Amino acid sequence: MFYFTEATYTYINYFDFMKRRTVLAGISAVTLMAGCLGESGESTEPETADDGSSDADESEDSDEENGNENTSGTELTESELDEKLANMDEIDHQEVHFARTHDTPTWAESEERPYGHLELYGSTDDALQNLPFESVATNREDKLKEFIDETDFRQYRLLYVVAVGLGTSNLTTKVEQLGIYDEQIVGTATIQNGEEGDSMDMYASTLVRATPDEGASLPKRAVMSITSYHDRAGIVEATSD
Repeated sequence: MFYFTEATYTYINYFDFMKRRTVLAGISAVTLMAGCLGESGESTEPETADDGSSDADESEDSDEENGNENTSGTELTESELDEKLANMDEIDHQEVHFARTHDTPTWAESEERPYGHLELYGSTDDALQNLPFESVATNREDKLKEFIDETDFRQYRLLYVVAVGLGTSNLTTKVEQLGIYDEQIVGTATIQNGEEGDSMDMYASTLVRATPDEGASLPKRAVMSITSYHDRAGIVEATSD
């Protein structure tokens, strides 16, 4: 028969204590290892917003929304052109209607809502080679070429201005302001008689003989604001050799 003594109880209590200590130590070690693994495996990917977009995506969207003002390829803003118009020296000019056509010109093919076009000519050959005479009525071509031949390019510059309206038989483009500022031709033009007509765009063009002041240098750059129907408007520019 085995008898429990005080020493026996002491041994058993000490054994139970050591066993519990070993178990607790093991649990602590496992917990510590898990924590280390969690820190070493932390993700370096950019945080995403609730909608799944990252900060980089939001930055790109912000740049697109704050895009620069569209001036049809020019660096001149509307306010800058207004300042030039307010301070320009007005010059004389003569206009002659060039053509009206439903055919989409090359410069407008890539435009969703074309509003206008401008060209500047510094010589007779330049004008005759580049103007779209194929859109001119046959009985008017000679008159237009005569107007060009009579232009003395040692004193004048020739502008070709196009605006867009609805198809009518009397659609025209009218130059409203024209002047010289900082050795540039600056001005405005608008469509006339183009608010009512068929549903197709019609391109109306005019030739403008600009007369700078005597003795002034002849400009090689022109900038204009063109207004077409349905609030189509913008700034266009042209240069000549």
